[in-house]
Amino acid sequence: MKKLLLIALLVCAFGVMNAQDFKALKGDVTTDFSLFNRGILSENAPVELNNGMLKGRYFLMDDLALRGSFSLYNHTIKDTSVKDETKTKKDSRFAFGLGAEKHFAGTDRLSPYVGAELTLSFQSGKQTIDAKDKDYAELKNPSRFGIGANLLFGADYYIAKRVYMGVEAGLSFLHESVGASSEKIGGNITTGEKKGTSLGINTNLFAGFKLGYA
Repeated sequence: MKKLLLIALLVCAFGVMNAQDFKALKGDVTTDFSLFNRGILSENAPVELNNGMLKGRYFLMDDLALRGSFSLYNHTIKDTSVKDETKTKKDSRFAFGLGAEKHFAGTDRLSPYVGAELTLSFQSGKQTIDAKDKDYAELKNPSRFGIGANLLFGADYYIAKRVYMGVEAGLSFLHESVGASSEKIGGNITTGEKKGTSLGINTNLFAGFKLGYA
C-alpha cells in the first residue's frame, strides 16, 4: 500500500513538473517569427515570408520579459517584356523595436501578456528604366523615417514543450518624417519638395501569426 501511494505521488509530481516545463521561465530566451509584420489589416498582402519579423525575448522573471524585434524587407522586380528595355522596381524597409512584456498565469500551456515597445523604421524605393534607344530614367520615392511606440497585448500557446504559436495586437503611435522625391533623366536631376512630418495613431494586428521556441 505504501509503495502504491509513493508511486502515485511520484507520478503526480512528475506530471506537475512536466506541465510547468511547457512555458518559458526565468532565465529562458525565446525566439519567434511573425508572418504579419505589416499588420493583417494592411492594404497590402499580409502574408509575405520575406517581410516577416524576428523577435527575441529574455525572461528576467517567470512573468517579466525584455523583448527585441527586427524586420528587413528588400524586394526587386524586373520587367523585360519590352525588347531592349528593362524596368526595375526596388523597395526596402527596415524596422527595429525594443520593449518589455508582463505575462499572466493563464493555463499550463497558455501565456497571455501585455507589453510596450519603442520602434524605429526606415523605408525607401525607386523605379528605373534602362532602354537602348532612350535616356536612362530613375525615379526615387520619398524616403520615410519613423519613431514610434506600441502598446500591445497577445498570447502564446505552447503546442508542445517549449514550442509555441501566438497572436499579438495593439495600439501604435508613429511620428514619421517624409523626404523628397527625385527624378533623373539622362544627366538632368529634378528634386521635389520635402513632404514634412506626420503623426499617426492606429490599431492593428502586428503579428497575426507567429511560431516560436523557448
